[in-house]
Amino acid sequence: MKKGYKILAFMIIIILGFSFVLEGCSNTGSSSRPVSESNKEIVLNVARDWEKTNMDPATWSTNEDIMFGPSVFQTLLTYDKDLNFVGELAEKWEVLDDYKTFRFFLRKGVQFHHNYGEMKASDVAFTFERMKDPEVKATYTGPALGVNNMAEIIPEDDYILKIVLKEKDINFLYKVAGWYGYVISEKAVKEMGDSGFALNPIGTGPYAFDKGIPGEKTEVVKHENYWGNKAKIDRIIFHIISEPATLFNAFESGEIDFMPIVDTQKLLEYKAQPDKYYIDSTPGRQLLYVGMNYQDKNFKNKKVREALTYAIDRDDIIQNYFMGLEKPAKGVLPELTKYSVNDKWNPEYNPQKAKALLEEAGYPDGFKTEFYCPNDQISMGPATLVQAYLSQSRIDAELKAVDFGVFIDTVRNGKAPIWLLYDSTGILPDETLRRYTSSQIPGSNWCCLNDPVYDKLVEAALTVQNEEDKKEAYEKAQLRLIDQCILYPLCTYTQHSVMHKKVKGFKLEGDLATSFENVYIEEQ
Repeated sequence: MKKGYKILAFMIIIILGFSFVLEGCSNTGSSSRPVSESNKEIVLNVARDWEKTNMDPATWSTNEDIMFGPSVFQTLLTYDKDLNFVGELAEKWEVLDDYKTFRFFLRKGVQFHHNYGEMKASDVAFTFERMKDPEVKATYTGPALGVNNMAEIIPEDDYILKIVLKEKDINFLYKVAGWYGYVISEKAVKEMGDSGFALNPIGTGPYAFDKGIPGEKTEVVKHENYWGNKAKIDRIIFHIISEPATLFNAFESGEIDFMPIVDTQKLLEYKAQPDKYYIDSTPGRQLLYVGMNYQDKNFKNKKVREALTYAIDRDDIIQNYFMGLEKPAKGVLPELTKYSVNDKWNPEYNPQKAKALLEEAGYPDGFKTEFYCPNDQISMGPATLVQAYLSQSRIDAELKAVDFGVFIDTVRNGKAPIWLLYDSTGILPDETLRRYTSSQIPGSNWCCLNDPVYDKLVEAALTVQNEEDKKEAYEKAQLRLIDQCILYPLCTYTQHSVMHKKVKGFKLEGDLATSFENVYIEEQ
C-alpha cells in the first residue's frame, strides 16, 4: 500500500477512537455496582453493544444473539476444541443402523428453572418437534439441527430418547451438539405460549433468567438446583451499551466487569495494563469478507469480480488497521469449521492487474457503484479502507453505511452491488455453502449466484455419507465458490473479551459461545 493509504488506515483508527471518547457515561443505566450489602450478593456486570430482542433459542441465528444463552440453556452433547464429543444433558449415546438411528441416555435429576420440574425425554422430543412448526419460525435452527430429516423422535421412557432419521447422517451428532439444539421446557412453553416463553425462557443451565427486557438490560441468577457444579456468581447483569465511549468509561470506572471488545486501539491499551485487566483472545468461526452481486450490471462480468480481488491489499489492512491481531483468511470457510479448505485462497494485491482486467471487461476508465456495510463499530473502518483501495484501481464505490436492518433488507433483496460483513459459520459448513445455491434466491443467497455446477457440488456434499467422499465433495464446492469470485474473504475474526483482573475462570471452549459457568470473582 502507498504511504498515503497507511496514513489513511491510521487516521481512521484515530478518528473513530476520538469520536468514541467525546461521549460521557450517563447512559449506562447504573450509577453504582448493584451489590446488596445485606446478603453479600456476588454480582458480575457484563456489557455488550447489542442483543436480540427474543430469548426463544429456536428463533436465533447466531450464538451471539443472546450472550447469556449458553449459561441458561444446554444441549444433549457438546464438544471440545479437538471436536471430541462430551456429554451434557445426555450421559451417553448410541449410533445405530449405520447413522440412521441414535439413542440418547439422559441424566437423571436435571431440573428446569423456576420449579418447572425435571427434564425428561419428552421435553427433548418437544423441543425438536416444535422446530418443525412453521409458526415457530426456526428458519435457521431447524435446518441446522436437521429436524426435517428426523422421521421419528421417540421418548422410549423418561430418560431414553430415540431419533430415527429418514436418511443417514454421519454428522448428526455435531448438529445435536450445536447451540441450536438447546433443550427447553415443554410445560413452560405450553403455559406461557411462544410469545410468553420468548420473554421468560426456561432452560436447565447453571443460571436462570430472572428479569429484564432483551435488547435493553437482562439479569440471570444462580440456578440453585443445577445438576452440575453450582455457579460461583449469584447474579449476572447484562447491560446493552451501544455507544463505545460510554461502554469504555463504564468498564474503566468499574461499573462493568466484563465486555467483548472489537476496538483495536482500546484492546492494545488494555493489553498494556496486565496488572489491571485480563484479555481472552480466541479465534472464532467468522470471517470478514467483501461480497459481490453476481447479477449486478457491473459485477456480472467475471473479469470485474477478478479485478476486485487484485485491488485490495488485505495484508496491509491487517497490519495497519487490525494491528496484526487478525490473520488473512485462507478460504471461504473459517479454519475451525469441519471440512474447510485452507490452502487455496491467497489473493495477490496488484492494482495494475486490476486496471487491466477492468479494461478487458470494457471499463478502461473504471465505473461507479455502491458499497454497503453496517454502520457499526467493527465494519466502518475496514469498509472505508476497502473503498480507498477500490478507488485506487478505478472502481468508484460510494460507501453506504446504514443501520443493520436496512443493510440486511438491501443485500437480501439483491440491491447491493458489493458489501462488507462479518459472516459466521457453524462447526459444519452445510448452511453456509447452501446459502450460495440458486434455490436461495431471493433470500440468503445475497450474491445471487446462479451456478448449476456449484448447486450439484453442494447437493453432493450434503447427501453423500461416506466420510472420505464427503470431504472431497465439500472441497470441490469450496473451490468452485472461490473460482466464481463472488466472495473476497479478507481476514479472521478473533473473539476478544476483556475483564478486570478479579474476574477469574473465563475460557471459551467447544462451540465458542460465551459461558459464565465457571467464572468467579476474586476479591482484591
